Order: sequence, then C-alpha cells, then structure tokens
Amino acid sequence: MDVSVIIVNYNTAELTINCINSIFERTKGVEFEVIVVDNKSTDSSVDLLKRDNRIILVCSDENIGFGRGNNLGYRYATGKYVFLLNSDTLLLNDALTIFYHKMESMDKKVCCLGTILYQDLGATQTGHSYAKFMSITALVLLQFFVKFVVLLYPTYRRRYLDYKIADETCVKVDRIIGADMFMRDSVIKECGLFDPDFFMYYEETEMQYRYTQKGFYIYIYKEPLIAHLEGCSAAKETKKANVWQFEQLLRSQILYVKKTQSRYKYLLYKFSLLFIVPCFLFCNPHFVWEQKKHTLKEFYKYLKL
Repeated sequence: MDVSVIIVNYNTAELTINCINSIFERTKGVEFEVIVVDNKSTDSSVDLLKRDNRIILVCSDENIGFGRGNNLGYRYATGKYVFLLNSDTLLLNDALTIFYHKMESMDKKVCCLGTILYQDLGATQTGHSYAKFMSITALVLLQFFVKFVVLLYPTYRRRYLDYKIADETCVKVDRIIGADMFMRDSVIKECGLFDPDFFMYYEETEMQYRYTQKGFYIYIYKEPLIAHLEGCSAAKETKKANVWQFEQLLRSQILYVKKTQSRYKYLLYKFSLLFIVPCFLFCNPHFVWEQKKHTLKEFYKYLKL
C-alpha cells in the first residue's frame, strides 16, 4: 500500500463524505486506503459511513479527541506513507500522488509535507498553513493579548504565524498545521504519532517539535491543491462551546510548554499565567460570571500538570 489516509470524524457526516469523495475522485496514480475514525458521533455519521464500502470505518467507544483519534486509525494503516486529513478538507487535484512522488524523491530526513491550503474551491488562501515554533512570549501574546491589542496583531502575525516563505515550490518550515500532514510511516514508527496527553490543540505542534528535535525536517510543498473549509468541523459556536474550547486550549498550551521547554521556562510560564489568566477572564465580556469561575477553577487544576 502506498498511502494510508486517516480522517477523524465527529458529527461532521456531510463534510467527511464530501472529503472521502474528493479523494476517490481525484486520486489516480497511487494505491491508497481511507481509514475513518468516528469519535462517538451523536449525529447520523456512523450509519452513513457504514454504507461506504470504500473505507475502513473504526468506531471509538468515546470521543477521544483529534490526536488519539488519529492514533487509533493508525493501528489499521498499512501504507508506506500516512496522510492525516481533516474532515473539512477537499482535494482539488491528485494531491496524494503529488505528495507521494515528492516524498519519494526527498531525503529520508524529511518526515512531513503539507501544502498551502485554500479557503474554498477558489484561489483564496487560508489564514495560515504553516508557522514557526512559538516562544513562551509568543504563546502568551496569542492566548491573551492579541485579541485585545489590535494594533499589535499584524506585527505578531508576521513574526510568529505566517512568516513569509520563499517563492520556491518546496520550502522548509518549522511546522505545518494539522489539517493535512503527509508523513513517512518509518518516522512514525521511530518517533511515535500524537502524544495521548493532548485532547485537542497543540498536539500536532508538539509532535512536529519532537520530530525536529530528533533531526527530521518539515516542508511546505505547493503543488498539491487542497481546500480547507476552516472551522466547519469545530463545534457550533455557542457561549458554552467557546468556554470549553478556551479551557481545552489553555490546558493544551500548558502541556505543550511543559513537554517542549526547560523546567525553568515552564515554571516561569506558569507563574506568569497566575496573573494573566484571572485578568483575562474577568475582563472578557464574552463569558458570564459562572463561566469565568468555572474556567478559573479548571485553570488551577491545569497548573498541577
């Protein structure tokens, strides 16, 4: 098998089916399999996906999150390469074959390829497809200050997110986002896939940091064309969902710093959060009083990680 495609689905039946269809419609030059992991969906996902005999359907007994969902799907993968693909993506050309031949021609130290993602079926690029590994200062800016200090945002974004890459077709970057990750199975076997401590957010960042620390490289390759309908696979944005997502983001950020930075930097980061998080919460008009108290309580639990 050349490529194992893994898609994690959670209440996104229509998006996932459209993604699967685009893979089978566009892919012509490689042997591939599609593994779909359903994360205990509460919609009609399982019933609909069971009807598709083109895929390998793996049903989790609970919602285990993005990283662990991919880890579960990987157990069934037999490909030389593993392609992790979000359910809210669409292939616009024969991306699998293009990725495959490019990876075949590259140094074995190149562990992962991504591409420039598009917002829709047109030519508009998404907000970002790649990024730098962020310092503790950048993480604090991202989490708490950028939304409120609008004048700093363009400077922050240029410095830490969408740093300009060269005009070449294939360019080395620090990391790519988790929506499309074409990976060597040999590297996964050597270094592991996602850290199961993460439920969502930062899991692909920690994984790529781990790979680069072992001497591997990550590239953006611009020839594969993939649309990312960004945000469509996320939970419906309600105040309750926003609070939960913020709590998950905060927890994962703390875990990421713990796993990638020195103990001194980790303690310094947690100390700074003791002042920043309460101020951020009580100044945030989007959370009601009970939500602020709940998040603060959860935050103090996360500090014990």
